[in-house]
Order: sequence, then structure tokens, then C-alpha cells
Amino acid sequence: MNKLYIISLILKYAALFDIDPNLALSVAKTESQLIPNAIGKVGEIGIFQIRPEYSTLTKNQLLNPEINIIEGLQKIKEAKMKCPHKKYFIICYNTGVAGARNIKYPKEHVYVKKVYSHYLYLFDDMYYFPSREQRQNISH
Repeated sequence: MNKLYIISLILKYAALFDIDPNLALSVAKTESQLIPNAIGKVGEIGIFQIRPEYSTLTKNQLLNPEINIIEGLQKIKEAKMKCPHKKYFIICYNTGVAGARNIKYPKEHVYVKKVYSHYLYLFDDMYYFPSREQRQNISH
């Protein structure tokens, strides 16, 4: 599947969920390198590496890139609302709210550093952000 298409889906749904699109892309890049069929070490699935035991969706549903993106962005939004570390709420996406309560310095957590390093380099050659017109012309 074309990464440009994946990026366009992430941008589309980030806007709908009112999530910073650069943050959404940074999390997806950190989680899976934007690979739709990525499977993690403990069974995480897809672009946003969703663990089936923490989702109402099936493994097959989570392998659908659009469904995975929607689920991932919903979980980012939930983390933002519930995380005790407001500025570094993205740690709750990775560890869960309960796990994040045990982290004294979220700014220093390796996951937060990875996500924000991607965030800072979004305009590097590794990333390509299509214009609105280019996104509308992307075919499946």
C-alpha cells in the first residue's frame, strides 16, 4: 500500500478527531514506520500498533489501514483526555493511564523522545506531506 495514501488517511482523520496531524503522523511513524500490516512483539497490529486485547475490534479489522488509523486516533484522543501528564500525554498512548502514573519524568521516557524526535523532523526527506489537492488525487 502506498505510504502517501496512508499519510493522507492519517491527515484526514486527524482533522476529524481534532488531533495535531504532525503528532498523529509522528506516533504512526514511531509505532510502525507507517507499515499497514506491521505486527509488534506482543501482538500489536497495524499502523498504530493497536493491541487487540485493548480494542473492541478483531485482528482482521485492525489490519485494515483505515480502521486502524481511526482506532489509533481515538486512543490518542482518549490519552489526551485522561493522562495525568498533560504536556506529555502521548506517554499514555504507549503505557496506558495506569502505567503513566508510575512515570515521574515523562519528558525523559524513551517513547516520548522517539515520538517528539519524529515530530521535529517531519519535514525531512523521510516524510512527504502532500498538499490538499495532491491528497484528493490519490487513488487507492
